[in-house]
Amino acid sequence: MKIKKGTPCFLSREGHNKFIYPIFSEMGLSYFAKDTDDYETKTWICGKPNLQAVIVEAEDIENLCGTSKTVVWVEKKHLKDS
Repeated sequence: MKIKKGTPCFLSREGHNKFIYPIFSEMGLSYFAKDTDDYETKTWICGKPNLQAVIVEAEDIENLCGTSKTVVWVEKKHLKDS
């Protein structure tokens, strides 16, 4: 499965009990900078059942850089076989 360049996603923040939550403000909205097939999905929940937590390289996301992994939230429809 591949997440395509331009796919919208929400950046994450640490919240209550150190859980990871999406940032739903305009500041938290970003997009995939390139096609990505190297990612790991998580079964975490966030209150919006259509979103899936995904761990990717920071450089895969627009306006992020570095060599670390990050968690973004993607609509499940974008994670189906393409």
